[in-house]
Amino acid sequence: MARLAWNGGVAIRKLEKETPGIIERIAKIIAATARQLVPVKTRRLKKSIRAGKKGVNVDAPYASYVEYGTPKMAAQPFLRPAIQMVKKSGILESLKGIKAFRKKPRKRRVVKR
Repeated sequence: MARLAWNGGVAIRKLEKETPGIIERIAKIIAATARQLVPVKTRRLKKSIRAGKKGVNVDAPYASYVEYGTPKMAAQPFLRPAIQMVKKSGILESLKGIKAFRKKPRKRRVVKR
């Protein structure tokens, strides 16, 4: 079964330690946006978009075909644009004060000759 998922990996673990429940709240916003963008024929795909503690899951077996397209069908992306819309909305800007999102200074390497 094809399944689409958005997971943040290491960033999720760091973020959850500092602010419990933040990933689930962001996932709910992304899922709600994706439900507005998804093409609707039978509503099965729309109903299968769910937010969880670790991200957004789309459980319809044909979700990846709609998102990415096939050789015979054009793509109708809904999850990737939803993520981009949430990024651009400024919701994630409020997270910059959290340690997990602060940029670490790069260490300079000295090359000996």
